[in-house]
Amino acid sequence: MRLLIPLIFALSACSPVFKLGTSQGNLIDDKKLAQVETGMTQEQVRYLLGTPLLTDEFQPERWDYTAYYRSGAGKEQHRTVSLFFNNGELQRIEDSNPPKKAVEQDSDEPAAQPAQ
Repeated sequence: MRLLIPLIFALSACSPVFKLGTSQGNLIDDKKLAQVETGMTQEQVRYLLGTPLLTDEFQPERWDYTAYYRSGAGKEQHRTVSLFFNNGELQRIEDSNPPKKAVEQDSDEPAAQPAQ
């Protein structure tokens, strides 16, 4: 019995610790963000993306959607999408970390030659 308790503690110390990921802010859905276009009204943008996390009283024409995620392993990701309006109409979109294209050509491969 005396050896059983230290053995249990020793074995439990060897097991890996599982940590959950942490997310904060707005969930930025790339499919919905791709539907947002200049010229849309604030109501149309809010319908697609939801309420922005940050709005400024002094700059009501700027909306910021901010997302933060840290995986259980400690890898962090930050993303901010800023939308700029003029008289209630979307003029510009700035994305701090746009998604990569699904298919990107490797830089090591030569470009395809056109058929002759």
